[in-house]
Amino acid sequence: MDIEPQARAERDTLPVGALILLALTGFTAIVTETLPAGLLPQVADDLNISRALAGQMVTVYAVGSVMAAIPLVSVTQSYARKPLLLAAIFGLLVFDVVTALSHSYAVTLVARFAAGVSAGLGWGILGGYARRLVVDRLKDRALALAMIGTPLALSVGVPLGTFAGGAIGWRIAFLVLAALALCLAGRSRGRCRTAPASRPSASFRTWPCCGCRAWRRSLPPRSLG
Repeated sequence: MDIEPQARAERDTLPVGALILLALTGFTAIVTETLPAGLLPQVADDLNISRALAGQMVTVYAVGSVMAAIPLVSVTQSYARKPLLLAAIFGLLVFDVVTALSHSYAVTLVARFAAGVSAGLGWGILGGYARRLVVDRLKDRALALAMIGTPLALSVGVPLGTFAGGAIGWRIAFLVLAALALCLAGRSRGRCRTAPASRPSASFRTWPCCGCRAWRRSLPPRSLG
């Protein structure tokens, strides 16, 4: 059959629909991270905590993203990109629901940390996934379109989320984000093509760091001591 020529033809065109879905994934991750910052009084009153403690919902999400991004991308180098994208979106969905339903501050923090881990996985693969969907001459355009969700989230999504949270309540706002993640998962499953896993470059080697192994560019032998 002509499967291989057909795949090459698909890669020779810009998959706008799939790239918009990748952009929306980044958009959802950013809004999920920053939403509590604009709703601290409501969150604090609802959970019977101080505003300073409520602000830690943003902090633990960011910590989860930072701690997870490099190790998870490193460990999952041999996995196809599409299942990883769906796993990241599904993680945002589940932990946004847990955050919305939780009445325990401790459970809320755990859910926020886990959502941050999911976001870290998503951010770690978005750019590479977008570039693998197209031929070399379209890689830059694909990357630019896939990453447009970040400035949109910061300029429009965050203020809109804060306004909506103030109008309908912070819990409902998180459920809306979960519903968006559910729609993204469904559409991505059908629209995003499978991209092959990458092979670790010979110019990279594994280094132990904080209990995990992260890829770092090889240094000259003398520099390694």
